[in-house]
Amino acid sequence: MPFIRSQYFVDSPTKATKFLTQTLGFTPALAQKTIDKARLRIGIDARQIAQKSDILQGIVWLTHFSPHYYEASELLKPIFCTQDFALFDKPPKLLTHPKGNFLHKSLLDSIRFFCGDEAQSIHRLDFETSGAILIAKHKKAQIALKTALMNRKIHKCYLAKVRGEIKNECHINAPIITPTRTQKSQNLSIRSKIDYAALKSNATESSTPKSSTLEYSALESNILQSATKEKSSKSAITRVVPIYFDGEHTFIKAFPLTGRTHQIRLHLAHIGHAIENDFLYGVSDEVSERYLDELRIIRAESATRANIDTKSTTKPNEKSNVKSKAQADSKKTCHTNEELNEICNKKCRDFADKVLALHSFGVDFCYEGVRYMLSTKAPSWWEAR
Repeated sequence: MPFIRSQYFVDSPTKATKFLTQTLGFTPALAQKTIDKARLRIGIDARQIAQKSDILQGIVWLTHFSPHYYEASELLKPIFCTQDFALFDKPPKLLTHPKGNFLHKSLLDSIRFFCGDEAQSIHRLDFETSGAILIAKHKKAQIALKTALMNRKIHKCYLAKVRGEIKNECHINAPIITPTRTQKSQNLSIRSKIDYAALKSNATESSTPKSSTLEYSALESNILQSATKEKSSKSAITRVVPIYFDGEHTFIKAFPLTGRTHQIRLHLAHIGHAIENDFLYGVSDEVSERYLDELRIIRAESATRANIDTKSTTKPNEKSNVKSKAQADSKKTCHTNEELNEICNKKCRDFADKVLALHSFGVDFCYEGVRYMLSTKAPSWWEAR
């Protein structure tokens, strides 16, 4: 679930931060984050945003994530687990995190249910992409693993099925302009772009045969160090290893040396070998627009169903001066079922049964002196090659 909105009644004047930390048991950091993100509101209509110095009394509303909305049977269990971290195998067409304070199911529901309220993903996968996601169970592990990721000490391997034939192993070295937070809410602006201006001033593509390994070679380290650092873009390098050509598609392994938004998808489309069933890259703007329209309809349906099915996750605390009841929170107006049916009848579901042929296959990293080489099961489209 996502986010729900709970209503509380505060009997006696209480400072906002004290209400969150002492009454609800929030850590100071979580209380500050809750207030900064305008998740604590005042009044029967919840229009007034609470500030940390505000004195609360009467009705207040708290928007918060509910990790126990679903039953265990409805969630994904980790495929590998230690006391510090875990690995999940995300299916395609599932968000890693909730998209805003809406009622969409996401992998975070499973992460928090099985790994605790402090658990966080170390990296993300696109909605369409399936595969391995590494999870830290607590703050110490999160810091250690995210530091390793920033220092490029966590190596990732992807499987992909691309259009056309790629004959030789190569590095795609093309800087990427990623969308801003504002642009991500707009139609085609969600797409990342190649910085062609930087490409003209830098020799950014090379094709050098090498052995298949998750370790970075000396050549790869040199490429990373010499990559362009234009202000408008970020360096992006992807190593591509062809495995098999079936006469129409090439099955490849892709090793991202950097971690930019949609990097592998954009890089492969850039060299003329777009991933099968990718409707954002390597297709016309018209196709991408239709795909995004359909995606919005599906999410609107999900939000409406969640509104109908919302259940309480908070219990009144008899010892405190707070009474609570939970109800759904969606920051956008959802369509009624009749409106959705009408919209869906007008829109052809061209993409519902299409699965992006990109899978995060494995991660290779060291944690507290121990090397872990973890992988998921290969997807059916890869096994069928």
